[in-house]
Amino acid sequence: MNRQQLRCLRVFLALAVLLLGFGSARDAHAINNMRLCARFTTSYHDIRSGQDYLINSVEPATRHYAEVHTGFSNQPPVWTGHLTDTFVGSNLYACTPWLPIGPFSQHTLWVTNLVLVAPHKLIIVYPNQSSGSQWHTQTFSTPANPIGDSEFNATFAGTPSDHVSLVATRVGPSFIPNTSSDIYYTTYADVPAPGLSQTVGGTVYIGSITVNGVTDKDAYWRSVVGHEMSHQVAHFMWGDWANPYDVNTSSLPACNCDQVEVVGDQKHCLNSLEGQSAARTEAWGHSFSAQMVNLPTDSTAPFGYYKRVYDPQANETCVAGHPQVRCPPVTADAVLHFNWMEGYCNTANAGIEVDWFAFFYQLSNKTPDRWSPGTFWNVFYTECPAGGCNVTWSSLVTAATTFLGPTNPKTLYMVNTAGDQNGVNHL
Repeated sequence: MNRQQLRCLRVFLALAVLLLGFGSARDAHAINNMRLCARFTTSYHDIRSGQDYLINSVEPATRHYAEVHTGFSNQPPVWTGHLTDTFVGSNLYACTPWLPIGPFSQHTLWVTNLVLVAPHKLIIVYPNQSSGSQWHTQTFSTPANPIGDSEFNATFAGTPSDHVSLVATRVGPSFIPNTSSDIYYTTYADVPAPGLSQTVGGTVYIGSITVNGVTDKDAYWRSVVGHEMSHQVAHFMWGDWANPYDVNTSSLPACNCDQVEVVGDQKHCLNSLEGQSAARTEAWGHSFSAQMVNLPTDSTAPFGYYKRVYDPQANETCVAGHPQVRCPPVTADAVLHFNWMEGYCNTANAGIEVDWFAFFYQLSNKTPDRWSPGTFWNVFYTECPAGGCNVTWSSLVTAATTFLGPTNPKTLYMVNTAGDQNGVNHL
C-alpha cells in the first residue's frame, strides 16, 4: 500500500468512526412520543333505560389527577396533571398529553381519585376517614426500536372510590364563583356499614344501602352519590337550609316513608310529606343527581331512586302482599309533572320531594328561560345568605323577584308556569 492509499484509508476510517459515533449519540438521545391513558371498570346498580352518562361497564378516568414516573417510583414525576378524555380507536379513555420519552425506558402511570370539576375546584375522594389517597399504577416500557408514537392504555378494576370519583366528574361548574387558588372538597367513598350516606359540614360520607334485604354499597349508586354531592355544592355555595322533616307529616301511606326498609332511614323519602324547606333540600339533591346522568335535550330524564316508594297506582310484586310498593331502583322521570301533594295529601306549608324534584329539573333544563347554576346560586344566596333558613315557595318568589326582577322571563316562568305545573306554589 503506497502513501496515497494509506492516507485514503485513514480518512475512511476516521469518517467511519465519526459516523458510528454520531449514530450512537443519535440513538442514545432518540425521542419517542408516548401517551398514557386510563379508565375504570364499573358496576353501577341504578342504571335506568334512557340515561346518557356513566352507563358503561368501563368509563374513562376523566379529569383525574395523574403522574408519570420514569424508572423507579421514588423519582420525581416527569409529568403531572389531570387526564383528558381521548378516543383510542373507538374506545374512550382519559389520557396524558403526548410526552417526549426516550426508548428503552420504563414509565409508570399513577392515577388517583382527585377530580378537577371546574377551574381550581377539586373533589378529593378517600376510601374512608382512616385511609389516605388511593392510587392505581401500571408500568409500561417503550419499544426498543420505536417507529412513530406509542400509546399505552390501562384499565383499572374500579373500587368504591373510583365509582364515586367518576360521579364527581359529572359535577361540572357547580362550584362558583371562580377562584384563583385551588379549593378541595372532601368525600369518603366507603364508610363502613351500617353507616348511611350523608353530608355533614360540606363533607360527603358515602355509606351503605339496604335493597330488598341485601346490604349494598352506596358507592355503586350514582343517584345516591350525586344527591350527596349536591348537598356539598349547596353547603359551600349558599349554605344549608333548615330540614323540618317532622313538620306537616302524613299518616297516609302515599305520603310517608313507612314502606322504607330500614327504620333509621324513614326520616324522609321521595313521596313523603315534609316541611317545604326539607322537601326543597332533598329535591335539589334528586334534581342535581338526575342532571348528572341525562342530557338536557332528551325527552325523558330517568332518575334511579334508592328507597322503596308507596305508589297508589303501582301493581308490583317485589314485596309480597303490597302491590303498591315499588322497590329500588325506582324510576322517576324528572320531566313529568307529578303533583303528588295535590293529588294525595294537599297540606298548607308543606311539600313533597318528588314535586320539587320535577320543578327544579324543569327550571334547569326544560325552558328557553332556563336557570343556570349561576342563577340558582344568586337567587338561593339572596333568599338565605347566612344559611339555616326555613325556605319556602314564598321566600323563593321574593328572592327571584329581588335578584332577577319581577318582569325577568326567568322569574315569570318560575312563578307562572313551573311552580303551577309541578304543584309547589303553595303558601
